[in-house]
Amino acid sequence: MDELLLPENRLSPSEADDQPMNKDYLETDLPASIQKAIAELLQGEKEQVLHLDCLSDELYGAINANLWGGCITEEQADYLRNKYL
Repeated sequence: MDELLLPENRLSPSEADDQPMNKDYLETDLPASIQKAIAELLQGEKEQVLHLDCLSDELYGAINANLWGGCITEEQADYLRNKYL
């Protein structure tokens, strides 16, 4: 463990930015309203429905409502917006 903390073994800021980070953990234990909105949006994209904008607005609203309600973190909200919207 001590060896990993040595300065020569640390990533430079530019190297750290280039590394892909798996943030799937941000989608665990989401409130039901967000899960439902995601499922409906994905289904709508699959079926190429004409009201896709309404489905994305529904997800956006669910994310915001749960963020301001304290059910999800700012990091989760940003991740979900970037991934789905």
